[in-house]
Amino acid sequence: MILGNDTESMILLTGHTSDIGKEVKKLPYKFRLLQSRLENISPADLQDIHTVVHLAGVTHARERESYYQTNVEATEKLLNACANIRNIVF
Repeated sequence: MILGNDTESMILLTGHTSDIGKEVKKLPYKFRLLQSRLENISPADLQDIHTVVHLAGVTHARERESYYQTNVEATEKLLNACANIRNIVF
């Protein structure tokens, strides 16, 4: 299990305002909630992070480009920033 019994390790949670994200926040782990837009992620946001749980995304977009930018390009940027993170859940 990726999260295991280690409740002291910091987990970055994206999409924490989604229905699933709200439930994940109830788990007995230490979460850092991504407060900025996903496309603005930087390595500084990942300091002291053990695991990334990526739940952010757009489910309804007026334009296809907005959907693509958030769900593909921003996720790609997150994954690139996570090069030194061992555990990624999405």
